[in-house]
Amino acid sequence: MIDTIQSVDDVFSFIEERTNLESRGGLTRAYRLERMEQLMEELDRPGIRIPTIHIAGSKGKGSTAIILTALLRAAGYTTGLYTSPHLHDYRERIRVYDAAGTSAKTPGGRNLDACILEFGRTLHALVKARSHSGKSGLELPTTFELLTVLAFLIFDTAGCDFIVLETGLGGRLDATNVCEPVATVITPIELEHTDYLGGTVAAIAGEKAGIIKPGVPLFLAPQHPEAMEVILRTAEQRNAPIFRSSEMEIPERVSLPVVGKRQQMNVALALLTATETLKNRSSVPTTIDPQRLLARALPLVELPGRGEVLHFGALTLVLDGAHTEQSITQLVESLIESGMTPVNLIFSAVEGKNARAMAVALAPITKRVHVTRAGTFRKSDPDDLARSWRRAAPEHVPVEVYSDPIAALNAFLPGSSRQYLPPSPSGPLSPPPSGPIVVTGSFYLVAEVRRYVLQLR
Repeated sequence: MIDTIQSVDDVFSFIEERTNLESRGGLTRAYRLERMEQLMEELDRPGIRIPTIHIAGSKGKGSTAIILTALLRAAGYTTGLYTSPHLHDYRERIRVYDAAGTSAKTPGGRNLDACILEFGRTLHALVKARSHSGKSGLELPTTFELLTVLAFLIFDTAGCDFIVLETGLGGRLDATNVCEPVATVITPIELEHTDYLGGTVAAIAGEKAGIIKPGVPLFLAPQHPEAMEVILRTAEQRNAPIFRSSEMEIPERVSLPVVGKRQQMNVALALLTATETLKNRSSVPTTIDPQRLLARALPLVELPGRGEVLHFGALTLVLDGAHTEQSITQLVESLIESGMTPVNLIFSAVEGKNARAMAVALAPITKRVHVTRAGTFRKSDPDDLARSWRRAAPEHVPVEVYSDPIAALNAFLPGSSRQYLPPSPSGPLSPPPSGPIVVTGSFYLVAEVRRYVLQLR
């Protein structure tokens, strides 16, 4: 363990030293809530009195959380947002936005990094004391638990009016499930993380439904019938009122900085959650115009790595962290709708994902695929992924394996990728690849490519 915490980088290095369920495969740690409950009690349950909206699901939960935060900002509330994974920096997971709708660099009048450093030192001392007390490794907090507590501490000191809290994995035993929400949200559920959550949609739905609380309104996206049955049964047992996103009307075309209309469902779910939750706030009029609220919120929405389109001269990149069969299918539909097919593809997936199903969905719109590792944060096997692709793709679609995502990107380009960045110091541009380059299958893959590309701008 790091002996002393001198900087924000030290804080995140210390946190990442803890057994990390995100990056290490296998159930090496007991998956339970007791450690998180103990941490919260020792720290006087920070943030627990702030109205919290808790979000679980297999796909769209990050986008829904971001859109919901924008709606609360547009309504004039200082809002804390906790999401995962991050694309480039751990700070992305813990954000505070002030009531004016701008990113708050000084929560509670203090610099955000100063808060991270102070509370990081608090957590470091707490874990160090536990280690010296002879407690076993199973009793020490994980990376995600420490990040979650750090978020609660920051939201508490920032004086947030609302917290929007995205689960990390599952729901029932997720570290975020120590909250006492005013609303819960479940986005579409499908097979994912089967090594942790179970091998059927029903089993996974049971884990996700674990965030439903007695008497607390549940806001629900359309679901697979097996998932819907489990969720409705759990809500009934806990006497939780149910609101369905299909009940919310939104404009046919929502203007968001992403490819296609694939965020429509997330917008409807977030808007329903925001308007119904705000009705219960004593400071808010009982009549809220959802469409006006949405119009104010949409310019505030940023969805990096979620259907994001980047242009460099004649070169187009689409970055999408879709990592389940259903979300990949939606991406395919959006690309077709936007007239962006066929595509050049950079693909990877972490272990435990259904890479074969994703390849089957993508193959019809793909003319060439470069398979690589999914960043360095989670384990992936490019050779095994390539085998899945060769079974799924037609013979005329070349499948090539590259050691890292940047090599996979540069192999699509006839020369240095820098030549596509205007202004070009080397004269006329070489012809770009025909069609867009789509990067998908893993947020970790998208993060590595996005970081590299943005550095070249």
